[in-house]
Amino acid sequence: MSQTIFGKKFVKKLPYIDNRGIVIQHSGNRMYSRFDNLNAFQHWYLNLKPTQRLFAKIIGSGPQKFRLDLDGDISDPHILIQDVQNFFHIMGHGTPQILFYNISSSEKISYHLIVSSHYFSDNISCKIFTNSLIQYSQNSPWTLCVDTGVCKSVQGFRLEGSTKWQQKRWKYLFGTQQINPKSFPDSLLGNINTQTMRHISIPQSQLHQYFISHPPLPKPSSNTPPSSIPAGFKVRQILDSGLVTLNRIKPTYCGLCERIHEHENAYMIGDKFVCFRYASTN
Repeated sequence: MSQTIFGKKFVKKLPYIDNRGIVIQHSGNRMYSRFDNLNAFQHWYLNLKPTQRLFAKIIGSGPQKFRLDLDGDISDPHILIQDVQNFFHIMGHGTPQILFYNISSSEKISYHLIVSSHYFSDNISCKIFTNSLIQYSQNSPWTLCVDTGVCKSVQGFRLEGSTKWQQKRWKYLFGTQQINPKSFPDSLLGNINTQTMRHISIPQSQLHQYFISHPPLPKPSSNTPPSSIPAGFKVRQILDSGLVTLNRIKPTYCGLCERIHEHENAYMIGDKFVCFRYASTN
């Protein structure tokens, strides 16, 4: 380990996010660690006890593997895997190599799926492909469980063998209870070998259409009080400037982060809603 830093905002400034090193986030605090190379990281990580593994790998906007984060019960994982394989084949990308992980407990059911044989140039290309897969498989129940927030420009993705702070939901290959050292490097989304992996290129027309339909969010310009408070929040404080801080009172879906939030608070300026989590990572 060559560098350990506190502070969430620092991670966006690290020049090592895009595959020039391994950057991990420590669950439960604001500490990040950087390793110079895969060998150094793997030697350190695989020698930890399971109870010590509380980490997520930071993914940047550069080359990355396809993945799905699914929150909810999937009655038959084989349907999900078959849908992914069929879509890759239909799109002319051959048969993908798939890693399927269980992260479930009696408290929560969730899964990760990673395609280790293909990669994209950036997170936008990966997200477009994900949306197309969901549309192709729209009749399959698993599509309702997908969290598309894992394709953001800076995102933490739980490492194999890790759990979150104060939870007991370790991530392991489906049907196993320990890390597989042979496949572990394949589970790292930014670990790209351009000589052995197939590159998936998204047509420029699709990229252009994506940016047209996802314009940058406008900056708040009005100081008028909000006309309505979003569901799931209550007003904590109204400042003289017109800024209204909100406390979350129940989980809701956040359209900015494209995921369900359980604890994140927010604020409003006029009718402009801003999620604290979204603001801190963009």
